[in-house]
Amino acid sequence: MIRRPCTATIGAAFALHALGCAAPRDVDRVDVAPAANTPASPPLRQPFALGSASGWTLRTPTHTIHTTVKSKSLEAQLAPFAAAALADQTSSIATLPRPDALLEMYVAANRPQWATLTTRLMRERAPEFLRIDRGGFTARGTAVLFDIGGRDTLALLAHEHWHAYTQTTFRQPLPTWLEEGLGTYFEGFVTDRSQPGGVRFLPWANVERFDQLRDAEAAGTLMWLPELLVGTPGRMLDEGQDSTLGYYAQLWALVHFLVEHDNGRYRDALERVLQEAATGSPRRARGAVELFTREFDSDLVRAQREYHAFVREIVRVGAKDLIVRGESPVTLP
Repeated sequence: MIRRPCTATIGAAFALHALGCAAPRDVDRVDVAPAANTPASPPLRQPFALGSASGWTLRTPTHTIHTTVKSKSLEAQLAPFAAAALADQTSSIATLPRPDALLEMYVAANRPQWATLTTRLMRERAPEFLRIDRGGFTARGTAVLFDIGGRDTLALLAHEHWHAYTQTTFRQPLPTWLEEGLGTYFEGFVTDRSQPGGVRFLPWANVERFDQLRDAEAAGTLMWLPELLVGTPGRMLDEGQDSTLGYYAQLWALVHFLVEHDNGRYRDALERVLQEAATGSPRRARGAVELFTREFDSDLVRAQREYHAFVREIVRVGAKDLIVRGESPVTLP
């Protein structure tokens, strides 16, 4: 994922979220995630050290979170937020399998600590991840990020949580455009103390992605759909910050397009693609463009035209007020 300036997240910056390279673990069941109102027990706290920095390992029935963050408020939010993210990500678009192992995450207090941890975990691959200025990555099912400030850190956690979940649970990987697009889709949330985790996930509630998308549309730099489908975070990062942020913003819009365009014309197909990737169905197309043309629209020219029209609609004057509230800017016919 990218939240300024290189795998981007919210606020002034999002980070680059690199995909892990390990094969997904087998899935032997497809059951429903806990209901959103399931009460959660406080996590088990055990001391955790990262060099000279001290912190805690927070253990819950679904997550292991190692953290050295200094903010007591943020630390208290990590475990319930992760639980809420899991419930949302396994139910909001499709009924997806529960992980068969704990999801592991590291949340360091700052970038130097994160860099030390990245070097330790990734070894010879560390330099490619250390290009990230602000954000995090997920590799081999483990999310590694650092505190980039309150809400931004939680949005980044939600994005990396999706990668940790799919890498540990899906039998077949999603193409990069869909994996990263869904990561951005799941970032949006609003504070709601009546909900578990104190948040309500609303995919449109993502002002930063909206602003980046609006800037790209105004500058005439929207990518063509075939280009977007075969793009990768690393390639975009090589082209610079603006290209990377624009890429993630357009993937965010593309997933919304698949969910809402034309009264949800593509939503059933999206649900099917996710379930087949989770269970390892041999029917699912493997290639990025092949999957899109097979499952969503065989006419890329038409899809391109409709997708760009969708983008123009959602960045129209006045739409930002809806985004701030987490409401859809899509007008129904």
